Amino acid sequence: MKRIQNRLGSLCMAVVMLLSMAVTPAMAADTQDPPTEVTNCEVGGIWTKVLALGFSDTDWLNAINAVKVNDVTYNKETIDSFSSTTGIWEAGKYSFNGGAQGDLPALKFALNSGTTFPVTIVLSAKG
Repeated sequence: MKRIQNRLGSLCMAVVMLLSMAVTPAMAADTQDPPTEVTNCEVGGIWTKVLALGFSDTDWLNAINAVKVNDVTYNKETIDSFSSTTGIWEAGKYSFNGGAQGDLPALKFALNSGTTFPVTIVLSAKG
């Protein structure tokens, strides 16, 4: 159990670092300010590995129009944890920590099989 917690902590830190690098060009273009932090990070799912990143800024989440994970373009679709569909992303709500905090705004990725961590995520958004 301790090993899983350590790996999840490492994953969250890697994702936060990668996202901070990915949003730098958007800030330089003098557009809408992206979020400055990931509020939650969790990997779960029944048949697929779903990575959920929590953000407090829902306007920014809703402006996302393209996602690449490890240089692979993901399609925007609804993620169903009981489905085996991968290579998709969704901006919506997620129940972090088993729903202890309720549904929170999140960016979710149904990762392709064979995806290993850390991952590089590139986001494009309107504005």
